[in-house]
Amino acid sequence: MYIDNIVNHAYKKLRLIKKLKFTLCRNKLSKIYVTFVRPIPVIWGGCSISETEKLEKVQLYAARIVTGLPILALKKSLYFENGCEPLCERRRKSKLTTMYKIHTNTVTQYLYDTIANFQKKMYNSRNEEMYIVPKCRLDIFKKSFIPDDICKWNALPNDVHVIKSSTLGQFRRGISNVISKIALLQCISILEKACYI
Repeated sequence: MYIDNIVNHAYKKLRLIKKLKFTLCRNKLSKIYVTFVRPIPVIWGGCSISETEKLEKVQLYAARIVTGLPILALKKSLYFENGCEPLCERRRKSKLTTMYKIHTNTVTQYLYDTIANFQKKMYNSRNEEMYIVPKCRLDIFKKSFIPDDICKWNALPNDVHVIKSSTLGQFRRGISNVISKIALLQCISILEKACYI
């Protein structure tokens, strides 16, 4: 119900942007979308698959407005032409960035203390930056911030683990280079399967 309200609110804003489609250039339309509409759907990381699809459709609708591509255009071409990425990819990067900030203790103390309870106390090994995933009895808890973030953090490839000890900018570039190729293909395949069902 709440996500439906968010989606409806985003579509209202996109209808206003659509009226400006022929008066503004592509860059300005894209900046308007990024500023006023895109921050709304990215925050929903633990929602169901159908709700995720609704949020992704908002972004695809905006990409069609900005690029001028027809409704039959492939999702890959929309993402490529618009220079954006699927929302599931943005959520993954946002969660990993938050986890990096928690790992380096650059967040508020209560967040650091919450995750520090799950840190492995090990002697020198290559897994010393990994965390213990809490036991999840329900799927809704498994999709929540702490278990999902820890799983994503532990699943990072070894070359990104080296980046974990660097600056935030280097970490963001590292996860963008390594993860976006894999996740983009995964997100697009999931969305395409959902549309054909």
